[in-house]
Amino acid sequence: MGNEPSIPTENIIGYQVVCVSHNSPAEKAGLCPYFDFILAIDDIDVTQEDRQFFLTYIGRSINQPLKMTVFSLKYMKNRSVTLIPTNDWNYHHHTKSNKSNISSTINNNKNN
Repeated sequence: MGNEPSIPTENIIGYQVVCVSHNSPAEKAGLCPYFDFILAIDDIDVTQEDRQFFLTYIGRSINQPLKMTVFSLKYMKNRSVTLIPTNDWNYHHHTKSNKSNISSTINNNKNN
């Protein structure tokens, strides 16, 4: 599928960024679909947290900068990004139900 990495991702624990909407907070923070895995938010290890914790934490942080630790498959190392969740960005997407405060689709790559 085009930009997907050929490196197996099943051994990476974290929230894989699958989709990033144009001009969204996720895009402005520099999150890269398929290549990035969110490991921590504000120094909280989210690799062992469920999806609801992740979404609730972001939802409670509207208009506040969040420091995220992200593992990049592209560069094979961690990096820090700052993301500011907001409800006030121009949203252009096919389905309005996909709109979120950061507009990024994630998958939980937890190894259980």
